[in-house]
Amino acid sequence: MEKGLRGLYGRVWKFLCREKMPIWLSLILAVITGVVAYSGTYFLVPQVNYQLRIQEIRTQYIIENVRAINEDTRTLLSTTRQLAKTILDGSRIDEKNKQDILDDITQLQWRIIDLDLIFSDNADKHTIIMYRSSLTELRRSVEKTNKRDDLDDLFKKLENVAVSSYNLLSALYKLAGFDISISPISER
Repeated sequence: MEKGLRGLYGRVWKFLCREKMPIWLSLILAVITGVVAYSGTYFLVPQVNYQLRIQEIRTQYIIENVRAINEDTRTLLSTTRQLAKTILDGSRIDEKNKQDILDDITQLQWRIIDLDLIFSDNADKHTIIMYRSSLTELRRSVEKTNKRDDLDDLFKKLENVAVSSYNLLSALYKLAGFDISISPISER
């Protein structure tokens, strides 16, 4: 049987490699080439372009969210620092400052609701849960911070937000397809 198949392959190979190829074979190969080119042009290429466009939109969406989270986090840190400075100076606590911090936390919590929809991996879902939890703990700490003794807890909760922010941003960069290595934040 092997000799029979080998012999058949040998005859076909000799036939295709002859100096003069039959016209009918040339026409069949031309039609096959045309069908493959047509399929690639009208079916494959649009599908690839569609997938690339989806990835581009997703990446842009993630970049915008990373930028917004960074900006909101900086604002949160700034307003919290102002509250701590007021307490350390012995000045009267400005309730508007506390409300600004709570508003900043709320802003970040709404962003997380939006981001939760684009994560599908369980590890990334856990990162979202930890970030949301750290913001909730910070909210509780801000609400009860009124004197110097409360600042240790506030700073600890703020550090937890920083660590969970780092983990969230790392997950977002990974989801966007960026191979960006940001310096790790150590937990104390």
